[in-house]
Amino acid sequence: MTQDEPRQSITDDKAEPGRMWLVVLLAFASVTSLSGLDTGPPLSDHEGIVAQSARQIRQSGDWLIPHFNDVPFIRKPPLQMWLAAAASYLVDPPDMDPPVSVLAARLPSALACILTVLVVYGLGRSMFGQRVGLLAGAIAACCGASLFFSHNAQAEMLLTFFTTASLACFYKAIANPASRRRYLVCFYLTLSLGMLTKAPLPLALVGLPLFVYWFATIPLADARIARDPSKSFLRDAAHRAVGQLQRLGDLWLLPGIVLFLITFLPWPLYVYLKVENALPLWRTEFVDRYTGMLSHDVEPWWYYLPLLFAMMAPFCLSLPEAVAEPFRRSSRYDRNALLFLITWVAVQVAFLSTSAFKRPHYLLPVAPGFALLLAPVIDQLFFGDKDVRSRRVALAIIAICAALIVGTVVAICVCVLRWPNIVWIAWPSGLIALGGVGLASYLFWTQQRRASLSVLFVMPLFLFAWIWSSLGRGGVNENEVELAEKLKALSIGQNDRITWAAGRPDSRVVYYLGVQVKPLYSPLEMAERRRGRLEVPQDILIEGAKRIIDRLNSDQEEYFIFEAEELDMFTSMFEVRYTEVARTAGSWDDPGDALVVITNPWNTGEEEDWRLAKARTPPPIFRAQTNASSASSLPATKGETLR
Repeated sequence: MTQDEPRQSITDDKAEPGRMWLVVLLAFASVTSLSGLDTGPPLSDHEGIVAQSARQIRQSGDWLIPHFNDVPFIRKPPLQMWLAAAASYLVDPPDMDPPVSVLAARLPSALACILTVLVVYGLGRSMFGQRVGLLAGAIAACCGASLFFSHNAQAEMLLTFFTTASLACFYKAIANPASRRRYLVCFYLTLSLGMLTKAPLPLALVGLPLFVYWFATIPLADARIARDPSKSFLRDAAHRAVGQLQRLGDLWLLPGIVLFLITFLPWPLYVYLKVENALPLWRTEFVDRYTGMLSHDVEPWWYYLPLLFAMMAPFCLSLPEAVAEPFRRSSRYDRNALLFLITWVAVQVAFLSTSAFKRPHYLLPVAPGFALLLAPVIDQLFFGDKDVRSRRVALAIIAICAALIVGTVVAICVCVLRWPNIVWIAWPSGLIALGGVGLASYLFWTQQRRASLSVLFVMPLFLFAWIWSSLGRGGVNENEVELAEKLKALSIGQNDRITWAAGRPDSRVVYYLGVQVKPLYSPLEMAERRRGRLEVPQDILIEGAKRIIDRLNSDQEEYFIFEAEELDMFTSMFEVRYTEVARTAGSWDDPGDALVVITNPWNTGEEEDWRLAKARTPPPIFRAQTNASSASSLPATKGETLR
């Protein structure tokens, strides 16, 4: 495989769009990424961590170690929080108190998505030509993954930008010897910035694909091209793989590693020296997460495969052809580039699938690679010379429309049975999707292929705009926002001691309430006392219950937040007197996740009545029970609910 040869593509046509279409692509990516950032649903729990940590950066002025609820938040590197805090200076009013709006929290992800689109365009252009590069960028801008995560304050979109930029710089470095040093510097810098976004994941998402590409893909491809009958194919490939060791000097390895460490290492080293129990916490977050000690529910190895189709919609039906393209003898595109891309996505998906802890957003860094693989297939389909009036094409169009109709009906029926509160969102979404695909199919069949492609690019925008704005009005994340509003109405806030009774405080309550909600145990304390999150030792549970009981029985005003189910379990095991302050309705399908706030039994909620209430209330007696069966017979005594 001769990486240094200039590449020619069938799409290198002087009549093809130039800089004007790049401006159009940039405008398109800006619309898909920036529209409605602050009009959708409230922040999710993980988004709230970023927003609240950025808020505390601005309030405290401590940029080196972000804090969440005044506890050092070092589970993830701080770059996303730094950018959210910086964005607040740009988009929030100077007198905003507390600072960091929803717009500021989500803006870094939107900008990262736009930059990712430009990187995908640039890499696609160098691989396949101008038009395919534009198609790859447009796919990356409007696929389902980008539309959603560009509007999400989590670090995944920023991570995707840096991993994509790292892989693109590596490819450009080995393909352009004259500019190799410049691209390798960018490679090591973007990799280190990716580590500051979500370490240590970039080492796997970038390092593993490049390792496989360098020592397996290149030797195998070169051995196939050489086809030396005097040597066995595998022996020749192994010999070439050994030869790749000699080419490591081309990668500026030692200076690059130094540059990488200088950029990334100071922050974790500083945290290690300043924060107690940092190593146990990192072990839990990184090792235990991968090995499955954070959850009982281990997803199957194929968990991500269906999600790929959802993330690459509406172009997902071309995914099988795109994956097969690098191995087709009749492929009209640069096979070296295609092999690089297929190694990129295959190794990333394989690595993520081996992890015991799987979540949909972990798959996002794979999307740009698939956008680049899809672009040549989409180019041939909509700009090639294929006969679109054939019977096979007609049957494919009919099958696609029929499958979409059936799928929409099934989805609406599932919503009726399981999530009736969002049926009003589901059926218009189905109509938009059906209308868009139907119109695109009609235009394709009538030889208006470019118009058909335009519909496929625009339709996801209308679909996402409807779903996103509807979620903002549909009660998503409202349970936590409702609790925050109720506590504000009761004037419970900045000067009160509020504790989350079980687990980590939900960041949505903290963010929308605008005050700190402390955990019963800090993450750093728990990292030292337990391994993983599968089981909580009984001594910790008993000690935690004793902490709550002692504090409810004290003269200090206390507020504890429970989920309704947790509070019921707590009161069934311990005889507790308390005053219920506030309760949310919970979700429609699970009232047990309602949030309940309790306080001391003498606390009536009025400062001037505290002493009088204490004088009228006999000292409560608390009897801790360690056996749930024997404790279940004990009655739970509750005080009057504050109105």
